[in-house]
Amino acid sequence: MSVLSLDLRAAVKWITARYDIPTAPRGKHIQHRNRWPERFRIGAGAFPFDTLIRSGIWASLTPSQRSILPVLQTFAGNGSTDSTVTISYRGLMRYAGVGSHSTVATALKRFQALHLVHVQKGADNGGLRACNRYRLTFDEPAFLASANKELEKLRNEIALERQLRSSARQQRRKQRPIPVTSLSNGWSDVEIDATARRSVKRSNDSRTAVTATAIQF
Repeated sequence: MSVLSLDLRAAVKWITARYDIPTAPRGKHIQHRNRWPERFRIGAGAFPFDTLIRSGIWASLTPSQRSILPVLQTFAGNGSTDSTVTISYRGLMRYAGVGSHSTVATALKRFQALHLVHVQKGADNGGLRACNRYRLTFDEPAFLASANKELEKLRNEIALERQLRSSARQQRRKQRPIPVTSLSNGWSDVEIDATARRSVKRSNDSRTAVTATAIQF
């Protein structure tokens, strides 16, 4: 429905026309309605960074890495998800706004660890270092497996965060003091204050009477 911009009925027809889907008898309800886990697969996203963002990988990248990757994708050409680009470190630094070669090298190592970019080393020519060739691999199974692994980790973190927030709310409810108002016993604040003053006055009057009696004796 999301990829082809279809409604539910049209999406069902599209699937049943291409795959052998078992049918249930009319009027019979499905016993278990388990939600299919979201998985990343080849050709599922039109936007090249869709899988990166949805899996949580994009958020885990450093600002420099998030600057370098779009540069590689832009110069790869035609918006393809499996394209190559030949560019120097200095070119990446210039277009990505990165200030050092080591930052570029660290970013490329990170992309390789994610199976996101394949680096083909350029051969030295006459003492000059040749530019490397980079192939973006958004649709390779190794990268999709890495994305699914990161997605599972992200979901676990979200579930744990929700559990901690729920526990914190329950703890605050237990520690919240029970409000006590004078309305619960039918007495007003003025009546309580007046009663307290009368009690103190009677106590003082009693002590005064006892003192006077003692002086008489």
